[in-house]
Amino acid sequence: MIGAQSGISKAIKKPGVYFGSPAKELKTTLKLEAHLRSLPKYVERIKALENKILELESKNITDKEKENA
Repeated sequence: MIGAQSGISKAIKKPGVYFGSPAKELKTTLKLEAHLRSLPKYVERIKALENKILELESKNITDKEKENA
């Protein structure tokens, strides 16, 4: 089955339910849409993790400097 207004660019060889443009299996399309809705949260989490990495790297450099003093 093909959902309304799905973009089909070539023959679909595997039976199933397809949706989207370009058309993908429905299960894949639903997962992608869920991740798209979560992108703002992902951005915040990545920024927080990057800041934590910088903090840990900075602490590591400071600790090494103390050891060498």
